[in-house]
Amino acid sequence: MDFYRHIFEASPDGLLVVAEDGRIVQANTRACQLFGFAPGALDGQPVDTLIPGRFAPRHAGYRQRYFAAPHSRPMGAGLELSGRRQDGSEFPVDVMLSPIATDAGMAALCVVRDVTERQQAEKRFRGLLESAPDAMVIVDAQGRIVLVNSQTERLFGFRREELLGQPIEILIPERLRAHHPAHRQGYHANPRVRPMGEEMQLHGLRKDGAEFPIEISLSPLETEDGTLVVSAIRDITSRVRAQEERYRLAAIIESATDAIIGKSLQGTIQSWNPAAERMFGYTAAEITGRHISVLIPEPMRAEEERIMRQIHHGSRVEPYESRRVHKSGRLIEVWLTVSPVRDGQGRIVGASKIVADLTNRRRAERQFQALLESAPDAIVIVRADGRIALVNSQTEKLFGYERQDLLGQNVEMLMPARFHARHPSHRSGYFASPHPRPMGNGLELRGLRKDGTEFPIEISLSPIETAEGLLVSSAIRDVTDRKRAEQLLLDSLKEKEVLLKEIHHRVKNNLAVISSLFYLQSSYLHDERMKTIMQQSQDRVRSMAMVHESLYSHDNLAEVDFSEYVANLSARLVASYGLDGRPVVLTTALEPILLGIDTAVPCGLILNELVTNAIKHGLAQGGTLHVTLRRVDPGTFALGVRDDGTGLPQGFDMGGGTSLGMRLMRSLSKQINGQIVLRPAAPGTEALLTAPLRQKKEEE
Repeated sequence: MDFYRHIFEASPDGLLVVAEDGRIVQANTRACQLFGFAPGALDGQPVDTLIPGRFAPRHAGYRQRYFAAPHSRPMGAGLELSGRRQDGSEFPVDVMLSPIATDAGMAALCVVRDVTERQQAEKRFRGLLESAPDAMVIVDAQGRIVLVNSQTERLFGFRREELLGQPIEILIPERLRAHHPAHRQGYHANPRVRPMGEEMQLHGLRKDGAEFPIEISLSPLETEDGTLVVSAIRDITSRVRAQEERYRLAAIIESATDAIIGKSLQGTIQSWNPAAERMFGYTAAEITGRHISVLIPEPMRAEEERIMRQIHHGSRVEPYESRRVHKSGRLIEVWLTVSPVRDGQGRIVGASKIVADLTNRRRAERQFQALLESAPDAIVIVRADGRIALVNSQTEKLFGYERQDLLGQNVEMLMPARFHARHPSHRSGYFASPHPRPMGNGLELRGLRKDGTEFPIEISLSPIETAEGLLVSSAIRDVTDRKRAEQLLLDSLKEKEVLLKEIHHRVKNNLAVISSLFYLQSSYLHDERMKTIMQQSQDRVRSMAMVHESLYSHDNLAEVDFSEYVANLSARLVASYGLDGRPVVLTTALEPILLGIDTAVPCGLILNELVTNAIKHGLAQGGTLHVTLRRVDPGTFALGVRDDGTGLPQGFDMGGGTSLGMRLMRSLSKQINGQIVLRPAAPGTEALLTAPLRQKKEEE
């Protein structure tokens, strides 16, 4: 018994023997340590003491069901379990239950394990999984996907929830699926870290059906649920293309303007392009196989050794300036970029150097400075922190500062104070997505001179990549004169608008005078036929006058609100021709449609004829007149006049009508590329004019 007692106490997990009534019969030292109790302090205590209060009410029911059918099993499978220490703090646990017989009856042996570290490890594992540069897909023995990272979603185009639980073959082209289960089973039979499909061209299948070349590394992962397989999947489209373009790239290296030198880790020169021959004076035959030190001045050799140590250890080497020796002994100022050269297994076996002769760069810098100074606009170059790195003389003239007063200062000093708070966020947004564009498109930008005066400006932004990082060039132009000219133009346009309204007003008045002359002339006539002709002419002139009246009474001088025009003209004609005792009732259904004057005038004349004819002939005994205006489609409108009167005369043919009104309507409808139809309406007559709407593009 002492032997078993020793095993009980020596267990690395907390052991609790719990009776059917929920009392702890016995707890080992590890259990007391886990829950923060002194050794022996848990014996006889209710097990609910170790359970968080929010779970305690339900625990008694769980315990009863367990003792009703006791067997070895994990407690709360699939749930997150927590234990409660004596000080009230909680910690995650796993609990394994096993029934045991005691002198007092049946009891349960609870094996309690603190899984805090495991959960933390799982979180770290998931964090590492998400930060991996490759798509990571974890698969169980049945080939079902159990875990993926965000790179998998981006690479294959599936959402995470669309992949979990699915067979891994969902990511494989259909032509390869039949053989894959056998390959998968073979790997599970001998799991080890290795690339998948060595010397084979592997392909993945995106959600949209597109295939792409991939490289897969397999690793077994031992878990409590069995062995899983971790697949690190990399899109090697770029690599394949790079391999296909190897000869082209070799030609580019040969034609490069910078010297490109390859050397071993021991410093032996292995490759030498034509640009290196031109820069240093040695031919490839002369220099290949010699030590790199032949090109390095004595004071620079310690620097070279330090950099090669960095390369050997895989450390990044930032580009740097140095000096090298020409074959003639002349020193050359150079800019060097050093990169490790790896073999097929990824081992660093040498270094590649790109060497630029700074003579041309210095010349370019002088040219840039000259261009900067000759620019017609103020140029202000700003760092990411908003500090001014460079300005030109135009900036001094425009803002009134000396150059030394601006360099190193915050760019906000050139803006009115009311813009200072918002500008840093705008600047950060530009650095996050730099591209040439105007600044504050659609906004009124203002500059601030040294003397405190403000002036309107226009700014164009451009990113500049430099060795110091990304800079932004701002080309600033004073647009005071342009704004003044624009205002003068607007004032001129406003004057022309007033003049155009006056013209429409005068045309309307002149037409009204003509209409009045017709009216006066008709009062001297005794021939009823001539009086009718005069009244018809008066109505036609009035319909044209109303178009001009509509134009000058509204802000839009190019188009007439034709629905309003139709309503007004129809009402005037009904009031003019309506007879006592034989009233004409006018109803309308009008959609808002805008017509240019070239269309509105002919349509107004046609409407005048249709309404007049309907009142005089169809509704001589009274009745209802219905006028409609609607869009047939985006490019066509329809104007309709319908009455419930006597209808058309027997044998009526609009195409053969010889009256002035009929000829006028046919001519006007052709003028606007329209079509007019008169037909019986049972009862009455319906007239319908359809015509195209002039498109905005045509108007412009």
